[in-house]
Order: sequence, then structure tokens, then C-alpha cells
Amino acid sequence: MHQRPRVVGRGLRGEDRTVDRHVGGWIDHCGAAPSGYDGGCGYARLTKAPAGLAVMLEGGKIARFEVRNGGIKTAEGAGIGDSEARIKSLYGATVASTPHKYVQGGHYLTVTPTAGSSNRIVFETDGSKVTEYRSGKTPEVEQVERCG
Repeated sequence: MHQRPRVVGRGLRGEDRTVDRHVGGWIDHCGAAPSGYDGGCGYARLTKAPAGLAVMLEGGKIARFEVRNGGIKTAEGAGIGDSEARIKSLYGATVASTPHKYVQGGHYLTVTPTAGSSNRIVFETDGSKVTEYRSGKTPEVEQVERCG
């Protein structure tokens, strides 16, 4: 039996479907932990997920979903290529902007959906448009570097 991720913060054992409302719906057969996964930071092996989606694992649980390219939208309709103004319009006062660590003039637009929540959506921009985004729990969702 394959182990399949479920939702952020959940373990690898579970159903044949996984969902993260911030990534935009159901993803069939997300996949299993990669061969040799030791329970630390790693990425799930995706079998039937949309192109551009990555799933970070930490401690045997899903830590974050990353949308690196493609047309995957959030539940609110935000996605790659959207302007910073659109993200701020969609998420309002829940958005905090900080300077990008590597992209001059770029930003991290961090959405905290509910006060006191450990969940976040982090949109990376080039200073005007979203280049990628991720959704998950802190502290992993706020880490700039991927597993390394």
C-alpha cells in the first residue's frame, strides 16, 4: 500500500486524495514519500498532480505546497502572473509585504488568513508580478530556501 499525503500538517498515511484549499482543490494521487525519505525535509513524489506543484514534507508530514509555475490558483483566484495590487486587493489587511531576499525590488506578500493561525500563503514577486507562491504552516512556509 502506498503512503499518500493528505493535508498540511497531516501524516503520510491516509486517503487517495489530498487537498489544500489555498492551492485550489483536489489533487488526485498526490504520491508517496520519495525513496529513501528519512522523515526530515524532503519532497513528495507526485504522480498525477498539476505541472508546477511541489509538496514539501517535514517530519513525515506535509509542511507546504509550492506552486512554481503553471495555472494553479488559490481558492480566491490568485496565481502566478498576478500583480501585487491584485494580491493586496484579494486578501486586504491579511497581507504583509517584506523585501525579497534574492530579487532586487521583489517582495514576499505573506497572507495570514486568520489571526493566531500558523497557516500562511506566501507570494513571491519580482516587484510587480507573482513569480511563484506557497501555502502551508509556519515555520516551513516562511523558509526562503527549499530543502537542501
